[in-house]
Amino acid sequence: MNSNESVEDDFIDLLKLNELDSNVITNLTQVTIAFVINPSNAIEFHEKIDEIATTVRIKPAALKLIAKSLIIYYLEAIKKGQDSEIMRIDLLKIGLLENTTNKIIDAWSSKHSTLNSKVIDKSSSSNRLIDLDWCFGVTASSDESDQIGSTFLQMKLATLSDETGVIKEEFMELSLENFYQFLIQMEKCKAYVDLISS
Repeated sequence: MNSNESVEDDFIDLLKLNELDSNVITNLTQVTIAFVINPSNAIEFHEKIDEIATTVRIKPAALKLIAKSLIIYYLEAIKKGQDSEIMRIDLLKIGLLENTTNKIIDAWSSKHSTLNSKVIDKSSSSNRLIDLDWCFGVTASSDESDQIGSTFLQMKLATLSDETGVIKEEFMELSLENFYQFLIQMEKCKAYVDLISS
């Protein structure tokens, strides 16, 4: 998913999003984000994809391939700690149209803090957090002039697996806005834990 790489096979179906109506793209991105957040709702996911396909007269199998590519893309973005601007660059270089890219990023941005919490929940549910490193940065150089001077936060979580005893590092990069949303979520979690433990 590096912007310098050619289109990977997993993302070739993303180009088919360019052929879909704007409302279909919005619905599809919302359904896929909901599935990424809660993959246990697979039946509901397939029903919604079938419903969208029926509404716009597309074969459900074809729409599921597009959804699969979108899910893989979102999971890779979570794994790599990408923010919306890095995603924008990648999606445009893959060949998606500006409007299609905006729809994908809008869905991502609306659930970004929940998605980041998912990464932490996943790593902390079976692993123990042993270290957290963070640093703030300011973009000094970018292909897009509006990105210069934007503030971001990089976090590295070191976790120890209870099962294997292996230390694993997870990386996240958040815009300042996403960091504040993440911080609010963490404060809510802390308040909840304090309430339960008292």
